[in-house]
Amino acid sequence: MKKKGKSKVKNKELETSITAKFTEALHGLGHNVESLKKEIAKAGKTVSEKIAKALADAQKATAKEADKTKKLTKKVDKKKTDVKIVANKAEAKIDKVVSAVAKAASGKSSTASGRSVAKPAAPTLDKPHAAPAEKEAVKEAFAPVKRTRAPRRKKEEIEAANAEKEAVKEASVKRKRSPNKPKPVATSEEKPATETTGSAVL
Repeated sequence: MKKKGKSKVKNKELETSITAKFTEALHGLGHNVESLKKEIAKAGKTVSEKIAKALADAQKATAKEADKTKKLTKKVDKKKTDVKIVANKAEAKIDKVVSAVAKAASGKSSTASGRSVAKPAAPTLDKPHAAPAEKEAVKEAFAPVKRTRAPRRKKEEIEAANAEKEAVKEASVKRKRSPNKPKPVATSEEKPATETTGSAVL
């Protein structure tokens, strides 16, 4: 009940602030606010209801998302613990199988073509392993790859090449064009007409 009472108070405050903004805006536009008071109140009420509904929907959606994430994290945590338990069980089984194989191998000897050949006893897992004698590492002799660079050119060769380049540039330089002169503009003024008759006066 308290929650609904608080939400009603908040909605009423929202409604009054929206209607105040509407009246202020309409007054600023030059309208008669007194004659439009009822319409402004209705508009403020509907807008505040829509805003309150949108807020409530958003809150519900965030609550649902939070619940989903909590459930997913619980499932993930449970799966992690299940995986750890399975891994521990598998390690225990592996240890049992290895110890059984080691015992079986140490107690038996194999026969090949009628002769008995004794297998070397497999080391037991309980005793620490004796370190084998360290063998000297085989070092392969790799010759380092020497990088060679191109020989340096002499100063005369460089100057000769530059002189050739400049000569080619000078020969290939295009002649600059002179700027275009503007063409005389034909005017529409009429030239005085000279009368020409059949006889020419000399």
